Amino acid sequence: MNNAFTTHIDGAGQFPTVVASIVNWNCHEDTACCIDNLQKLLYPNLKIIIVDNASSDESVRILSTKYPSVTLLKADENNGYAAGHKLAVELAISEQIDLVWLLNPDVEFQNAAVLDSLVSAYMELGEGIFGSVNITTKEHLVQENWYAVGPKGLPSEEKILHSQLPLETQIQTSSPIPVAYAIGSSYMIPTSVIKRFGFMDERFFMYAEEREYCYRLARQNVRTYLVPDSVVVHEGKKTTKGSAILTQIRHYYLRRNTLILKRKYEGWWPYLREVLTRKTFKLVLKGLYKALLKRNSNPMYSRDYLAYLAIRDSIINRIGKTISPDEHCDKA
Repeated sequence: MNNAFTTHIDGAGQFPTVVASIVNWNCHEDTACCIDNLQKLLYPNLKIIIVDNASSDESVRILSTKYPSVTLLKADENNGYAAGHKLAVELAISEQIDLVWLLNPDVEFQNAAVLDSLVSAYMELGEGIFGSVNITTKEHLVQENWYAVGPKGLPSEEKILHSQLPLETQIQTSSPIPVAYAIGSSYMIPTSVIKRFGFMDERFFMYAEEREYCYRLARQNVRTYLVPDSVVVHEGKKTTKGSAILTQIRHYYLRRNTLILKRKYEGWWPYLREVLTRKTFKLVLKGLYKALLKRNSNPMYSRDYLAYLAIRDSIINRIGKTISPDEHCDKA
C-alpha cells in the first residue's frame, strides 16, 4: 500500500474520501439517473460533483433545482472530457480528497460493489488507475476489448477480455488485473497520482485521452488495473445518438486521436501501416474527391471527408477542439 495513505486508512480507521465527477453536456436526464444511483450507494465518504460543459439546454437549472446539495460547477465553454473533469479534480485536490472517480453520465451500476471494489483495489495496491468493466445494456456483454500489458506499457496482443462476450465466461477471479489501459466511463485515480504527474491531456477534446494517460503513467511505473467486481452498464454514444452530424464528428475525433496515440507511443512505422491500409486509403481518396471536386456542396460532415481530415490532422499533429459539436447539439 502507498505509505502516504497508511495512517489515513489504517490508523484513523476511515475509508478513503472519494469525489465522483460527472461531466454533463446537454444530457441532464442521464446525469440525474447517475446521481440517483450514486446516492443509493452505501459508501460513507462520497461526494458528488457535476460539471456542466456549457450545455445549451436547461441542464444547469434542472440539475441545480433537483439536487441543491450536490456541487455543480459550470464551465465557460465546452472543452471536452478531460477539461470538464479537471474542474472537479482541482476542487477535489483543494479539499484533500483521496480519490477521484470519473463517470460518464449514462453509466448504470450493475451491482452495489461498483465503488467499494475500486476503493478496495486501491487500498490493496496503492497508487494506480482503476477501471470498471463496461457491459452492454441489453445482452450484458463486455463492451470493449481489454488488453494485457505489453512492452513499454502498451497493449499486447493478448486480450484479458473480449468484446461482445459475457463477462462471467471470461474471468473467474475478483482480484484486480493489470491491463494496458482502462475505459473512461468509470475510471478512478488517486489525487496523489495527479499531483505528482498531472492530469489527462485536454487537447484530445474527446476520445483516447484516458488511454493516453495510462500509457504516460506506465512510463512512470504507475500501473492500470481492471477491477472485475466493479461493473457498469454503458452503451455509450448517447450524446450523439440521433444526429448524423454529431455521429460523424465523434468518428473524426476517435480516428484522429487513435492515430495520434499510435504515432506518439508506437512510432511512425506502425502508424503508417495503419494509415496506408487499403480501407483507409480509399476513405482518404473519397474525402479528397468530395473536398476538391464538389465545391458547390458542403462535404464538411460527410463520413469520407471527416475520415480524410482525421488522417490529415494526425499527420500534421493538429490537435485540440478542431471541429466543434456545440453548434449542432440542437440537431441531436
